[in-house]
Amino acid sequence: MTRKRKSSTRTKRKSSRQKGSKLRWVGSAVLVLFLAGAAYLAVFHMPQSRTLKAGAIESIFLSADIRDSRISHKDVEEVRHWRVEVPNKAKQDALVRALTQLAETHQLHMEMVDQQTLEGAKHTLYAIGTSDAPQHRILLVMKTPREAPQKPKNDQTFISQNTLDPDGQARIAIIIDDVGGKGPSQIHDLMALNLPITFAVIPFLSHSTSVATHLHQNHYEVMLHMPMEPGNYPAANPGEGAIFSHMNAAEIQAAMAKALSNVPFVVGVNNHMGSKITASRALMREILAELKRRDLYFVDSRTHKSTIAFELAQEMDVRSAERKVFLDSEERYEYTIQQLEETQRKADEMGAVIAIGHPYDSTIRALVEMLPKLDRQGYAFVFASELVHGSESHL
Repeated sequence: MTRKRKSSTRTKRKSSRQKGSKLRWVGSAVLVLFLAGAAYLAVFHMPQSRTLKAGAIESIFLSADIRDSRISHKDVEEVRHWRVEVPNKAKQDALVRALTQLAETHQLHMEMVDQQTLEGAKHTLYAIGTSDAPQHRILLVMKTPREAPQKPKNDQTFISQNTLDPDGQARIAIIIDDVGGKGPSQIHDLMALNLPITFAVIPFLSHSTSVATHLHQNHYEVMLHMPMEPGNYPAANPGEGAIFSHMNAAEIQAAMAKALSNVPFVVGVNNHMGSKITASRALMREILAELKRRDLYFVDSRTHKSTIAFELAQEMDVRSAERKVFLDSEERYEYTIQQLEETQRKADEMGAVIAIGHPYDSTIRALVEMLPKLDRQGYAFVFASELVHGSESHL
């Protein structure tokens, strides 16, 4: 009798474990199905418009049991910027699937545009929009376990020793992208700092030529912010005069020549969008060969992790560098302050760093506040041309 009771007890325990495992699996499946249903219900009574209303997105968050206190948003130039704190990767993945389904229902595209870890939290930025412009930018913030610090690799030590200013100062190059849509007044406060800041001008905008000329006359370094085809084209449009993946060498050379004629006094180039181009060795080889022929340097904006542009530029001995910090993936003053602090940390670690931002009001405010402080602390601000190098040197 006793033996039978023990066997029965073991059977019950095993059954309990199996039920627990099944319940956890079922719970995950239910969450995915629930969010998919929420995405469906959010648009079920709506016309199939390409305008995605904020209420539909918010319903996805609330259906995932994200508390109101974890959701914030603001509108900037007709784009809604969301910030959502998520508890774990499973919930984040479920949210991304539901939001992607919601976007597709409206014939829109959802794309991850940036991902980085700040202060123990993983920040992943998504954009939902049309070929004309994004409608929503969604920043998902998930806390990650703190990792033990690792010893720097030998090449990192070499970098730090050889990229310092001759006086021993860590060097920082700030590049401001997307200049040219407005006149010089847009960047007046940055120019008033009297610090070396590099401005990357998009060609064929209403003020591209005049702003580039104004910058040159005031002794600032001008880059061409060359439009290139993104991976999600035509949902995202790089703009007039872009380099596309169907182009041959002659067409790429012609596109470069036309853009350079519109933006005078250029000394270097970086990519505007371009994730499809910068992932292609064949296309980048043609672009980099043209830059080398014209004695222009190249900075890889690193708009996507698949880029091989900087690596190939080094192989071809084209003067080049790559962006290490994005200052305003989230268009928010507090965020840019955090990113400038990250720039400071990387400059300390590596000896030199390139950070890229945009002429947003929040970014300009943060730069005007922080750059003089960093300058007083002994950091050397330099133009981007001082941090590019060929394959024989290191950055």
